[in-house]
Amino acid sequence: MKKIFITGMGIISNVGVTLEELWSNLNKSSIDDISEYTLPIKIPLIISKPEVRRMSRYAYMAVYSTKIIADKRDDRKSKLDRDKTGTIFNTGYGPLSTNIKFGESVIKGNADFASPTVFSSTVSNACVGNVCMINQLKGPSTILLGSNNIGYSYELIRDGLADGIFTGGIEEYCRELFQSFEEISSTNTYINEGFRISEGAATILMESLDEKSEEYQELKEEIFCEIIGYSDKNMGAHPAVLGNIEFDSDVFASNMESLLKAENIKAEDVELIVNAKSGIRKSDEAEAIAIKKIFSKEVLQISPKRVVGETLGASLTINTVIAALCLKQQAVPSLLSKDNSQINKTIRYAIVNGYDVSGNTTSILLKAVDKGDINNE
Repeated sequence: MKKIFITGMGIISNVGVTLEELWSNLNKSSIDDISEYTLPIKIPLIISKPEVRRMSRYAYMAVYSTKIIADKRDDRKSKLDRDKTGTIFNTGYGPLSTNIKFGESVIKGNADFASPTVFSSTVSNACVGNVCMINQLKGPSTILLGSNNIGYSYELIRDGLADGIFTGGIEEYCRELFQSFEEISSTNTYINEGFRISEGAATILMESLDEKSEEYQELKEEIFCEIIGYSDKNMGAHPAVLGNIEFDSDVFASNMESLLKAENIKAEDVELIVNAKSGIRKSDEAEAIAIKKIFSKEVLQISPKRVVGETLGASLTINTVIAALCLKQQAVPSLLSKDNSQINKTIRYAIVNGYDVSGNTTSILLKAVDKGDINNE
């Protein structure tokens, strides 16, 4: 029987732009030990400069976080079937910077800037087009707005519509957008001091594999974890936009309860919860109440947004990347632990919580690979 595994991951964040850099920085003794926090994030060059110039920065964020996985996957004997490998991405605001520049140019009457080539970069699915062309991917492809890209990809693979999918989230730095969020956070008491908006992108490669197959045996050292399932509900709005409303803890609780019930997993079997928590008081409290309700024993919790920041459309995938690293390493990095020291422990199951700009709230259940396959480096 085939299962769905995460076999590759790519990241762009203020904490790191490779998995190695991300994990190393998350194990610093203090956030202050990480290099200065600046936006926009400097992204390494992974394709030619002429190719980069022909696309928006938003699109390049997707290309970088995908190609870094695809290049490594191509080194394996068992190659990806490009005809059956899809691309599903999510964003909150898309290429907003490009749209603003395009609109300003049109208003000013600059006909050269209002070209079909430039216009094509203003649509949100421009990132998917570039990813598909550069990596020659021909499977199911689309862009989601404020939704669960991992869950949708899971459904496509489970239903046999794709063997694998590169799925990710992107939120590009846009000065006007980020300033508006900063104004909201500085003038509203419902947002804690720790809230910080940030840009980011993350991609994971999800593949359907039979554990008895030669392909699985070859890839098992690359596998981060298995995706068991997911659950979605809607809380009505993103907490950073309407954080003064009362958020129902039952939304978080229902997601986690229905997910555990559907997969026949006991609450006490979950050793790690990756919180959606971002520093917005009422939604953070609602999530905490739900966790306390479901998990009778104290379960290890981490809040990546405290370090990475609130990355909106990319936040669910970034949370999933960090959870998958914890499962593979069988450890929680020091910056995400309560006492600022790395915690080494057996983590069999992890739940990842997240929400998006539409108010879509998600829980994803991940499972570590068999003990013999766990990398305890």
